[in-house]
Amino acid sequence: MRRLALVAGVFALACSSSNDDPATPKVDGGADAAAPEPAVRFLMDGKEAVRAFWGDPVTIEVTGMPPGSSVTLRARADIVNQEAESWATYTADASGTVNVDTTSAVDGSYTGVEPEGLVWSMTPATDTADELAFDDFRVRVESEGATVAEGTLGRYYLADDVTQMDVVESGLVGAFYAPPGGAHPTLITFGGSEGGLTGGQTLAWYYASLGYSVLALAYFNVPGLPQYLTQVPLEYFDTARQWLETRPEADTTRIAVMGGSRGGELALALGATFPWVKAVIASVPSGVSWGAPQLGNTEVSSWTYQSQGLAFVPFDWTAQPTFTQDADGVELEHDRALFESSIAKATPTKLDLASFRVEQTQGPILMIAGADDQLWPSCQLAQIAWDRLEKSGHVDKYGDELVCAPDAGHFSPVVGSPTVGLHRAYHPITKQWLALGGTPAGTAHAKRNADTKIRALLQKALASP
Repeated sequence: MRRLALVAGVFALACSSSNDDPATPKVDGGADAAAPEPAVRFLMDGKEAVRAFWGDPVTIEVTGMPPGSSVTLRARADIVNQEAESWATYTADASGTVNVDTTSAVDGSYTGVEPEGLVWSMTPATDTADELAFDDFRVRVESEGATVAEGTLGRYYLADDVTQMDVVESGLVGAFYAPPGGAHPTLITFGGSEGGLTGGQTLAWYYASLGYSVLALAYFNVPGLPQYLTQVPLEYFDTARQWLETRPEADTTRIAVMGGSRGGELALALGATFPWVKAVIASVPSGVSWGAPQLGNTEVSSWTYQSQGLAFVPFDWTAQPTFTQDADGVELEHDRALFESSIAKATPTKLDLASFRVEQTQGPILMIAGADDQLWPSCQLAQIAWDRLEKSGHVDKYGDELVCAPDAGHFSPVVGSPTVGLHRAYHPITKQWLALGGTPAGTAHAKRNADTKIRALLQKALASP
């Protein structure tokens, strides 16, 4: 696998006079004082950085500009072999400084105070004449039409010291990632209705780089497993836990499960079923089980346990998706109304039978949802689980949390990439462009908030006893 980490340096102009007499005192602000040269720096926790983990927040600061001058920052990055760019214009403060964490952009690919705006507002570059190294992030500073400073930050998605291995045994299909050293707190990650391994693997790279041992699992749509999300046995994931017990890198007394969309539904189901699950992170999830549509408007269970299909909310087959065209002319399918209608028409008994017994989970549950989710109403569906958690006292005992992010759609919690274009996704099984909802800014803010909460929950829930 290609390494995602590249070392890069920060270029900044420095100014000093070789004719200065060290015995002659300097007078700040005097006529002979040399004006500082423009420079751009990348800061982490107040310290200058030349390399950073993909998801860590980085402050961009420009110094040495004329006070009150117009300063344009032009960012460019290699995002998975696709060059992308963004820009923003600021006004330097009285000290000649622009700090993107606190200074408001007056024009550009975003406006206002947006600490990560140069990242999330990126769009594909109109040219590739100035190619960057893989995963480099460069910022050029312009004033009066000229480039006056430049800096490049190296970013990595998978830490250099993380080991990785394919897992195709015991009926499992996945990949295992581990930091160096012995038994680490452990995650089991997986994707959603797209199937395959990519969704779980993306999460695994990210969290293994943060110090967790992670087993990414496929559970359908790969050779050796069901083709579709149909009657998937929950015991498959208990087999994964047993496999992890053979790995010295994994502490199986501290396991969290993490997934999104149908994978978020699955994460809630696993927490409700297996006492070894010590934390659940479910993004844009459903607190009820949904079926697997078949020909002739029929359904079967998506999940089974002890050879019995889990009860599910029946689809309202009279409801229809709606279709819109986005600014690029792409036809998008909106499925939210299908789920809303199905919930509205389900009897209280059927809703209760299909609801996961999340209150049985032996650890905290974090649910992240999007208020503008156009695939399904994730806030409403997560609320079903939340009501059970509150009523049972689980929230008081474990500190569960439900976040319904405004202006966010159907999104992944992984942060650090552009969010322009994340209002849609192509589904590899249905072969249809799906509307996900959300605005670029709203989705970016939701991702950062989710990342912060997930890190805090994992650190607390999976701490050493």
